[in-house]
Amino acid sequence: MASYSLPVRGSRPGVNYTGEVPYEQPAARQEAPYACQRGHRFTVPFAASITPPAEWECRCGAPAGTDQPAPAPARDGHWRKVLERRTVAELEHLLADRLAVIRRARGR
Repeated sequence: MASYSLPVRGSRPGVNYTGEVPYEQPAARQEAPYACQRGHRFTVPFAASITPPAEWECRCGAPAGTDQPAPAPARDGHWRKVLERRTVAELEHLLADRLAVIRRARGR
């Protein structure tokens, strides 16, 4: 029984296919850095002939921008709510009282 192999589609028998085409050059690339609100930093490759978008979606699903990440909106919203109920002086007084309780508990 004779054994034979089928040629690669689009090639001639006896020609080795390397997967490379010698006359084609890869496109020039640039890498755009991005950072999301959760602190993830990453780069995305783009063709050198285009302007990268200002926003890109991070792997965590948050929007990522080319600038430094802004503080998370949940924290800003929380701080605003705290300041609606108390002044900064009242918060400093509460903090000092709580730290005194903790220090007494530790024996300082």
